[in-house]
Amino acid sequence: MNIKAAQEELCSSYANGAIGVAVSGMVWLASGIAALGLDPRLAMAVLFFGGMAIHPLSTLIVRQILKRPAVSAENSLEMIGLLTVPIILLGLFAGYLVSGDKPAWFFAIALMAVGARYLTFKTIYGLSHYIVLGFVLLAIGFAGIWLALPSGGLIAIAGGAIELIAAAILWSTKPKAAA
Repeated sequence: MNIKAAQEELCSSYANGAIGVAVSGMVWLASGIAALGLDPRLAMAVLFFGGMAIHPLSTLIVRQILKRPAVSAENSLEMIGLLTVPIILLGLFAGYLVSGDKPAWFFAIALMAVGARYLTFKTIYGLSHYIVLGFVLLAIGFAGIWLALPSGGLIAIAGGAIELIAAAILWSTKPKAAA
């Protein structure tokens, strides 16, 4: 299977990745709300455990509700998504290490990790939207640290809102036909 056909199949199977981005956006919003109204540590747990549910929930939605077909066994691009999960884990770990003194940095660093991972989704789906999404999330996280924003909740809410906007754009984007 050539790369264009593999990308087209993934776009069809996962609705351009829009559902996963939307679920992720909702997790970030929930975490941000928890950070603003409750305890930052609880918000970190919401982000961690909610993050673990993103792929299973989005897969359930695309398979059971949207009735999208599974990706074929010969499509090796899907593995990139799995192999880039450590980027997120490293971001969460690094953010947690500095969160004792600067809780907002947890959210900024985690958001930068998510943004960095989205850059690889350009290869997975063949959609340049992921480059824009990745760099916007990286910029929000970087600004959170550079400007010493005191609220991790606002950083998380900004990231979640951007993801929900991106999900709507991805959902409405018609995938390119395989060459």
